[in-house]
Amino acid sequence: MAQLGMVFDPNTVPKDDLMPEGVWITMQIVASSVDPTKKGDGQILVLRMQAIDGPIPGKVHFERLNIINANATAQSIAQRALKDLCDAVGHVGVLTNSEALHGKPFQAKFKTRPADSGYAAQSQVSAYQAISGFAPHVPPQAYAAASPQPAAQAAPPAARPGGMPWGR
Repeated sequence: MAQLGMVFDPNTVPKDDLMPEGVWITMQIVASSVDPTKKGDGQILVLRMQAIDGPIPGKVHFERLNIINANATAQSIAQRALKDLCDAVGHVGVLTNSEALHGKPFQAKFKTRPADSGYAAQSQVSAYQAISGFAPHVPPQAYAAASPQPAAQAAPPAARPGGMPWGR
């Protein structure tokens, strides 16, 4: 046992678990894991994000994405969010390991999901975006794949019987 050397009343400290709503906050992923869903029929990608700057530097947020789920809607929402996150950090190509997203700054905007079914209100990412002025690394092969192909030569128009319409 250790004496605190003070009287601490936890009731006097305001609870501040929620992320600020509606503002872009620069974040980075510092850890991640894939866990089974509660029913055991899917997988949740758990992303531990930390604010780099903004109103709450250092604040940690956990985002949970149902990347494999029996509910097709839940899975689709999670996979769209993961795609948006990949775009925001500049990840190009397939993603097989979430560690590829670690340590890359991006911006996130949060909303508050109200308390429901015995759970307290929670912050949830509502949007991801790349940092303004930050050009994500794009590998050279991505440029080659995206480069426009020359247009095919158009065949000359077929001659119409009777000559030119204005010459009639």
